[in-house]
Amino acid sequence: MCDCMERCLKKGKGEEQSLAALNAILLCCQLGAGEDSEQIFNELKPILTIILQDKNAAAKARATCSTALGLCCFIAAGDMLVVIDIMNLLESTFKASYLKGDGSSPSHSPNIAAIHTAALSAWTLLLSISPQSHIQAMIPTHLPKLAELLRSDDVNLRIAAGEAIALFYELSREHDENFQGDDIDTLKVTLKELATDSNKYRAKKDRRQQRSSFRDILRTVEDNDVPYELIKFGSEALELDSWVKRRQYGALREIIGAGMNLHLKQNELLREIFGLGAPLTLADTKALKLSKYERHMYNSAAFKARTLTRGKQRDTKQVSAY
Repeated sequence: MCDCMERCLKKGKGEEQSLAALNAILLCCQLGAGEDSEQIFNELKPILTIILQDKNAAAKARATCSTALGLCCFIAAGDMLVVIDIMNLLESTFKASYLKGDGSSPSHSPNIAAIHTAALSAWTLLLSISPQSHIQAMIPTHLPKLAELLRSDDVNLRIAAGEAIALFYELSREHDENFQGDDIDTLKVTLKELATDSNKYRAKKDRRQQRSSFRDILRTVEDNDVPYELIKFGSEALELDSWVKRRQYGALREIIGAGMNLHLKQNELLREIFGLGAPLTLADTKALKLSKYERHMYNSAAFKARTLTRGKQRDTKQVSAY
């Protein structure tokens, strides 16, 4: 399979190259972290790099190759120096969206912006597994640069930059809970503007997507508050309670798509990444299921608790009114 993917990447064009890069990710997901995945990554890395850096290659192929470099490295790289090399390679792509020397934001076509967004998202994925020493070394140089990307014309690139900033703050506060950054006041102003953006020249869908994302990012920077999401699959559930988990889950879901819940149930790699333990047996699944009576009692108790809470809230409001 690896030979076939290598041939498609070298001799194929556009869509074929993109599909070959996608298959490389899926194969690594199936094989899991180990020698086989590391060998595939090492063999395909030079070709993926050439396509990513080739400005004459199809935009879709370049974007998918950047995603493949990030995810395959995330799964298979056994050396942190390799991770740092791939991060540098990805940054060499999206840094073209940093502000120009005169302080203006560069203008790129939607296709180029999509490449930069894919490269930044892959870079952020690798940031999520970086050692604290590397994160601390990057803060002075990379936080200001990421803030520049918030001025991009492309909504997806702005959101990807905001999520990278949120992840930086989360990881930095694991080292120093009072971490603020060099210019947090200016950053807060920018984030608030994006969280309340109502400019009519932006598409309505883009404005809604941007406001939702940046409200979460702003809460993290201001209050160290992380958005919470519960992913249910079968009789189990995955809590996304950190930006690290959100980025890792988002990167894998983007590739696996509708099969994500099945992989969460059965794929040992994904279960290891998210700390879910070994896949459940049929006996385990049956043991987790509540009987009809137990579900009824649980729902009744939850209903009573909600009723009491709402009653107290109404009483408080009435007292305040007087």
